Amino acid sequence: MKTFYCSLLLLIAFSGFAQNKDLNPISWSFDSNQVGPDDYELIYKANFKSPWVVYSMYTGDDGPVPTSITYTSKNVNVIGDAKEKGKRVEKMDEMFGVNVIKYEADEVYVIKQKVKITDISKPVSGYVTFMTCNNEICLPPKDVPFSFTFKVNGLQSDDRKNATKKLKIKQF
Repeated sequence: MKTFYCSLLLLIAFSGFAQNKDLNPISWSFDSNQVGPDDYELIYKANFKSPWVVYSMYTGDDGPVPTSITYTSKNVNVIGDAKEKGKRVEKMDEMFGVNVIKYEADEVYVIKQKVKITDISKPVSGYVTFMTCNNEICLPPKDVPFSFTFKVNGLQSDDRKNATKKLKIKQF
């Protein structure tokens, strides 16, 4: 009887572990490109495998939670709408009963947002909120934090600030 209960306990533990392996099916990475003196393109990439999907920033509010980007820093101003790239599918979703826009896993889901940085010496921080589903379940919306620091002329933002101070001293 003791062996039976031990076996049952192990079976439950291993089945729980097997079910939890895909509770984080989406991994995010972040990058930036300077496109003007104070303008940057912030890049958000979601990597995931089929059958998982990620919902577009531009899907309606009647179904799944749309992907969104929230900036918590005060030194950033958004320029225009974000651009999305990936394997885009727009169709009626049986799970939600509404038309949705989603991205499938055959390509990396990429969001590009142009921004103006008002104080380059400070990082731009915030979080991406997204929801993901597969053929059977949806995971609750999740926030993934990000923080961008910037280089100008090969210098990290803190180094640039110090270099600017040194230049001003030399000019006097």
